[in-house]
Amino acid sequence: MSKLSLSCRSHLDEELAKKENQTTDEDDFDDMNDPFLKEYMIKRMQEMMEQIDSDGKERPVFGKLLLLGSGAEFLEAIDKEKKFVTIICHIYTRNIQECVDMNGCLDCLAKQYSNVKFCAIEASIAGMSKHFSKSGVPALLVYKAGQLLANFVRLGDEFSDRFFAADIEKFLVE
Repeated sequence: MSKLSLSCRSHLDEELAKKENQTTDEDDFDDMNDPFLKEYMIKRMQEMMEQIDSDGKERPVFGKLLLLGSGAEFLEAIDKEKKFVTIICHIYTRNIQECVDMNGCLDCLAKQYSNVKFCAIEASIAGMSKHFSKSGVPALLVYKAGQLLANFVRLGDEFSDRFFAADIEKFLVE
C-alpha cells in the first residue's frame, strides 16, 4: 500500500490520475515551443523593456496625424524623438486618391495608437523625384531611435481601390 488514507479511488484510478497529470505537464511544455507564443513573449518583453527604457517617465501622447511642412521638420520629427517612440511617416502626393485615403486611415490609427507618432509629408517637400511622386506613393517609413526599420512603397498596389484603417493596421502588424 502506498498510502494509508481513506479514499474512494482504487490504485488503478490513482495511476491513471498520475499519468493524466504528466501528460498535462507535457502539453504545457509543448505550449512553450509554440512559435506564436514565443513571438508573443518576445514582443511583450520588448514592450516591457521599452517601458523601462523610458526611465519611468510617461510616454509621449500624439493622438493625431502630424503634417510636416519642410524637410527640416521631417528630420526633426525623426531625429529628435525619444528613442522608444515608434514613428510612422507617410510620404504622399496631394491629388492621388490612395494618398488621401492613407492620410485618413493614419489619422484614425493615430487616435487609436496615441503613443505612436504618425506623420505625413508631401513627396515634393521631402525632396523625392517627380517619378517617385507619381508612382512611388503612398509610401510608409517606420522609424525607431532614429533608425529606419521598414519602408513600404507603392502601397496603392498592395490594397484595393478603397481601403480602411483596419487594413493598414493589419498590414503594419504583419
